[in-house]
Amino acid sequence: MDTLIEAARIAGLPLHIAGATTSQSNKHREVVWRGLLDASALSEFYRGARLVVTPSRWNEAFGLVPAEAMMHGVPVIASRIGALPELVEHGVTGLLFEAGNVAALANCITTLWNDPARCTQMGLVARERMLALCSASSYCDRVLAVYERAAAYRPFRQSM
Repeated sequence: MDTLIEAARIAGLPLHIAGATTSQSNKHREVVWRGLLDASALSEFYRGARLVVTPSRWNEAFGLVPAEAMMHGVPVIASRIGALPELVEHGVTGLLFEAGNVAALANCITTLWNDPARCTQMGLVARERMLALCSASSYCDRVLAVYERAAAYRPFRQSM
């Protein structure tokens, strides 16, 4: 979280943080701590965001926050680590930066913040990608395809 807070300070932009955290220090005046949000408030949070940042330093297996943001049509700036680059396509659905690199993150934030039209376009593409990947119908289609391949499988049998 320190990487994100410092990057927002460098960019000179306010930062709104949602979620449970123990870091709600008042020493960062540019940070608005939203706390843990219920589903309705979280949807409103995403609808009001121009972009969402996931500055993870961990090898995430799947990024729920970027996926939710993208489903809401919001572009994502994410660390180039773990599975995050599989969700966020640099320059298409958001931007990627090297984990922990404050200057690179500040640059990404400034770049997107100063180009609302690009944010809108990236957000539209992000939503389409997430619908193709995560919607119930696409999930069911992929599961059925696996079952069809499994049912058609004829293992090689050696004759005795």
